[in-house]
Amino acid sequence: MNKIFLKFSICFVFLTGILSEKIFAGEFFYKFYADAMKANLTGLSTYGNVKFGYHFNNNMEAYGYLTYEWADTTGTNLPFQYRYEGLTAGLEISYGFFYEDRLKAIIGYGFGLTGDVMDRNDFRIGIIGNTFFDKEAFYSDIYGELIWSTRADDIFLNLRYRPGRKLIQTENTRLWIYGVAQLYASGKGENGTENRIEAGPGIGYLFLGGKASTNLEVRFGHSFRGTITCLLYTS
Repeated sequence: MNKIFLKFSICFVFLTGILSEKIFAGEFFYKFYADAMKANLTGLSTYGNVKFGYHFNNNMEAYGYLTYEWADTTGTNLPFQYRYEGLTAGLEISYGFFYEDRLKAIIGYGFGLTGDVMDRNDFRIGIIGNTFFDKEAFYSDIYGELIWSTRADDIFLNLRYRPGRKLIQTENTRLWIYGVAQLYASGKGENGTENRIEAGPGIGYLFLGGKASTNLEVRFGHSFRGTITCLLYTS
């Protein structure tokens, strides 16, 4: 059934830590990502991921990670009633290839530690890619991933395109506005939250010489597969 919804999201990305760059001369690294989303289809949800690892000279990375997810719509008037919470710790290896490592093959294993993922371990394998276009006043980026997860026993596709225009740019910072279009899809197509298209405006600020960024977006979405009842959702 078809579903339309509105989502508001804010995210913070710390791509490469200054501390690791100075102390380990670029061999060790850490990455941090966090977001909070409010959608009138699925309510409030949060996601956080931190990685710490070693970058080899042959385009290979090995790292440990912690991932925390939380969402709860029980007791609300939202049509999709569910609760989910869990902390996962794991190890992954990635190998970069194709034009300055724009594509990465990954393989990893995660251990469910708390909540709904307790004792539900997760083997993951797939491909992640990203690239960008930077020309004068215009900037855009593309991100995609195709991941198989044994915890879900399913394959997941995520594609995002953000074309935009720079408002302010210095040597170490960039403020830009953009449009965003994103597709989420799963092989089984059983869950409406995993099979949707979203689009809307956003504003982003890149700082610390490109090592960190924060973004604010408002999106309208269409859930095209899954078990959620067909309704029109408004904010």
